[in-house]
Amino acid sequence: MPIHLTAYVCSVKIIRMASVKKTWLIDPTLVRRARKICGARTETETVTRALREILIRDEIDKAFTRHGKELAEVEGVFPDSVLPQG
Repeated sequence: MPIHLTAYVCSVKIIRMASVKKTWLIDPTLVRRARKICGARTETETVTRALREILIRDEIDKAFTRHGKELAEVEGVFPDSVLPQG
């Protein structure tokens, strides 16, 4: 009796990170719009990206608080922006 073996190859990306399981009531329209904008594959990835964005914005705010005018003088970084003259 012949034996037939079938093998399946599956490519799976496993992401390991510290995480906590939460149950939140979030407006599904906001999640859907944010997911589309950021290109996230899952709702979890969407929320994670949004939280990281908040942390980045906070770091930028802190940098402007610490270095204020010095950062405004870095025109080469944003050549198309209009910086206030002062």
